[in-house]
Amino acid sequence: MFYKIITENKGEHSWDKKKLDVPEVSHDIPESYVVNLDDLRISKVEIGSWMTHTYKVISKEVFDNISNKILWPSEINSSDRYEGAILIHTNLYGDILTYINIKTNKDGKEYYCLTSTFKLYDNDYYSITKLPKRNIKIFTTREEYEKDKNEKSEKSREKVLNEREKQNSIKSKIPSFEFKTPKFKIVKIIKETEKTSAKVGDIIQGVLPVIDTNQRKCLKGIGTTTNWIKVYINDKFDKSISPLTFQELFFNHYVVEQIKD
Repeated sequence: MFYKIITENKGEHSWDKKKLDVPEVSHDIPESYVVNLDDLRISKVEIGSWMTHTYKVISKEVFDNISNKILWPSEINSSDRYEGAILIHTNLYGDILTYINIKTNKDGKEYYCLTSTFKLYDNDYYSITKLPKRNIKIFTTREEYEKDKNEKSEKSREKVLNEREKQNSIKSKIPSFEFKTPKFKIVKIIKETEKTSAKVGDIIQGVLPVIDTNQRKCLKGIGTTTNWIKVYINDKFDKSISPLTFQELFFNHYVVEQIKD
């Protein structure tokens, strides 16, 4: 069986969304599983310790009476004790799939809360956690739900292992390389600097590492420390400086000429 609900329309932009006055619901769940809203005798209760929230709850007696109508959607979003879901028929909004979670108050009393998907308030509804805008599987037993969950978990685990194997294969073939400037001969020093040890007549070259197999990555992204240029003087490593400092050498300090290989 399946269930699908759309509660809003997307406008021209992703943030331009309009809530539907009546959600678009489609499903193939038999009518024998549908629970009438009036039969639930819903009440409100505050649950919490240092911070309380108001929930709509049903009694244990009502839960037992509808136990043969409990459904098990394949997708849930709850950290509470999950007791399945019910398909509530409303005159205004059609059939609304609503999760049942058991919450315990500070006095140890348990409540069967209608949470996770929709809370129905008088003449309005709103989503707590949205179901995907596609068909989701609906099971009639916890065993089917658990089996489906385990199969998905195993499939996900196999996918992760497969991806990890592919990554390890890629890593074994990673090429190390770097960007190098041409070699320049310093013909005149306009302004002395301690940024390098170069003197007139020395050959200077800058190297920017791109991939180094001894490091995970070399190039930095937004919000990280800057990339460093390795400065070589006469083909020997001198020091590492920032790209801005490196370019200032040519604007403010050294008159150079390119050395042809």
